[in-house]
Amino acid sequence: MAGATTEHGTARGHRPRASRRALRAWASVAGILAFLVPTGALARSPEPPAEARRVLVIRRVLRRVVVVERRPTSTPVRYVVVGNGGGGTPVTSTRAS
Repeated sequence: MAGATTEHGTARGHRPRASRRALRAWASVAGILAFLVPTGALARSPEPPAEARRVLVIRRVLRRVVVVERRPTSTPVRYVVVGNGGGGTPVTSTRAS
């Protein structure tokens, strides 16, 4: 009956396709298990004997000196008042010339 079909599909029948919600639920369960199983295996592993464990203390002092020179300040703003003869508002310039 390898190639036999019925009006509803193959001879063995077919399962309806799972919904997105069900697939996402199974994916989240698989993800949680993928995280918890190795964590549980590590937690259940035997600890080495006390004499086999060595405490290793690393002391290293790092000194870093950063020298920063001050940037020279820009030339001060010089205002030049130019008489315009009309007695209106003075014209000012911010360019140092």
